[in-house]
Amino acid sequence: MNLGLGVERIAMVLNQINDVRNLVYPQLYQKLELNDRDIATMLNYNYYPVTEEGQSLMENILNVWTSEKDCNSPCEFTIFEGEFLNKEISVKAFEGENNAKLLGPASTNHVYIYDGNILGIPENIEVSIKKVELNPQEYNEKDIINEIPDDTKIIYDAVKNGVPTNIRYIDALSAKTAYKIEEAVLSRSEDLIFRNTIARALSDVNLKLDTIAMNYINNENKLIDIRGPIFSTIKLEIK
Repeated sequence: MNLGLGVERIAMVLNQINDVRNLVYPQLYQKLELNDRDIATMLNYNYYPVTEEGQSLMENILNVWTSEKDCNSPCEFTIFEGEFLNKEISVKAFEGENNAKLLGPASTNHVYIYDGNILGIPENIEVSIKKVELNPQEYNEKDIINEIPDDTKIIYDAVKNGVPTNIRYIDALSAKTAYKIEEAVLSRSEDLIFRNTIARALSDVNLKLDTIAMNYINNENKLIDIRGPIFSTIKLEIK
């Protein structure tokens, strides 16, 4: 050791590593290999309610969105009225435009990981593909595939062979909405409206990806495609 041999050099010899950078900074200099399950564990909500009241409100928001998502507009539904974090509040889901739905068609998209790609799969396509698996004698697989546009055939393989995250857009967005309501009430804000429109990036649906997984996806030229119209509106009134 008096000759100046560092512990890194000894470790290189013991582990037959040729480059000290690969030993000390593997995240930067080694080729990173992640499977779909690895990536799925690195995808999480960005905002999540802190309090028990906020988490209960999150469930209420999700329940109303799930049950009333296809209601024709204009429409309005009360999610919560009463005391919340020592304030009297009212929370409502609504859509004011004519000839629309309470939620946009991509709101129930389910996030899958497939071959290193992160994909938002429309609910109707997911259900159709699973029908074939459950009743192959009744449903024709080719017919289902032909219904999917050529430029999005990857979503068929994602449902068949990918890793479902069990996250829908509305799951993540209900968490963000409840968190923002907590924040507004605690900061003594005025009445607020929370509006989600078009999903283009993970942050648009309240998701964040670990930096390691993001670097892997970029380096391997993989795809993050969660595009779609979500169009949800929540109104908060603080009394």
